[in-house]
Order: sequence, then C-alpha cells, then structure tokens
Amino acid sequence: MDIQRGAMQIISMVKLEGYDKAKNKGLEGTAWDAKNERLYAAKERKPIMIKEVEMSKNGITRALPSAITASVSDVSGLEYHAPTDSLLVLSDESKMILEVSSEWRVRDRLFLTAEWAGLRDDIPQPEGIAMDNENNLYIVSEPNLFYKFSCDIQND
Repeated sequence: MDIQRGAMQIISMVKLEGYDKAKNKGLEGTAWDAKNERLYAAKERKPIMIKEVEMSKNGITRALPSAITASVSDVSGLEYHAPTDSLLVLSDESKMILEVSSEWRVRDRLFLTAEWAGLRDDIPQPEGIAMDNENNLYIVSEPNLFYKFSCDIQND
C-alpha cells in the first residue's frame, strides 16, 4: 500500500449519527471485517455506542444494543477476529475485553486484572487491542506497556 500524498483517494464517507458534540468522548476505536466488508466504530462513553457500517451496502448501519456494553464503563479499542466472527471490545476503565458474536451476544469476557490470564498486576489503562493470524492477542497500555497473550481456539 502506498499512502503517500496523492496516492489515496476517498471513495465513500458515512456520517455516523449520535457521535456529535463529544468532547474527548467521541470516536475511540475502529475495526474492519474484510470478509463481510463491515467497519465497526465505537464512541467511548456517555453513552457508549458501537455501530456497524456495511460498506458494500452504501453505508447501512446498525447499532450494537446498549445491553451488550452495560457491563463496561467505556470503550478504548476494537478488534475484529475473523476465525470466530467476533468483535473484541476493550474497556480501559473496566479493565476488560468483551467478545461479542456476529449476532451481538456476549460470548466471553477477559478480565485484564491480577490473577486473570497469568497477570501478576492489573493492566493500567489498556488503550489498544490487536490480534494476529496465530491467535495472539496484543494490548498496549499507557504509559508505555505492551502485552502479548496466547490463546488456543477450539472449534466444536
């Protein structure tokens, strides 16, 4: 990919309703589902909002039900995990990752606190999330911490 000046051109823009007038409480994370051409965008808080934008359908959107995010105080990052067709929702204040299915049900939770997933201490201020093709989970945390978790995916 070449992102130098002039090489990229905008092909579409979608205005997401409900994200207006947010003073540092606006868009906080995005994730991309390549197979289904869906973009997910999260509003950090007050209220938490996660929208799915179907790019192949001219930006048709649907909002994640607020009941899904009721267990977290904020959203600080998103990651789409293709093998399980799940959206991972990272919360800094709740120190938690929600795994949300494509039917928008909470499949699982990973707590980013001491004694969970081998952690000795809580992860302070987790702000970014990513996964690789080998199912490793990466979390970045302020001020300057980087975590790598390994997991096994079991397909029933």
